[in-house]
Amino acid sequence: TLRFLNCSTPYTVMGKDKHFLVCNNVIDREVGLAIPKNKVIAELGAGDGRIVERLLEKGAKEVWAIETDPIMLNVLNTKFKHKPVKIIDKDIREVVLDCDGVVCNIP
Repeated sequence: TLRFLNCSTPYTVMGKDKHFLVCNNVIDREVGLAIPKNKVIAELGAGDGRIVERLLEKGAKEVWAIETDPIMLNVLNTKFKHKPVKIIDKDIREVVLDCDGVVCNIP
């Protein structure tokens, strides 16, 4: 059964509304479904990197953080500078996903 919780934080950039997942139980469930241990996992719309961080904690070999928001790209580049994270500044329709799995949180 799905419960509707206030699990996102709103943010607006360049006239577009963004919502960030902040519920740890939902993040854990999404990451658990990806079974990331020793895999390359892509996250579509990485935002501030909460899911990326959890994927790394659960043993992902590498995470591809796909994001187009320039503010969030700066956050990701700073947060994961020395981590096995490939930050991709492209629209998902332009990315070839040659990885083991994909995580995406649709608002």
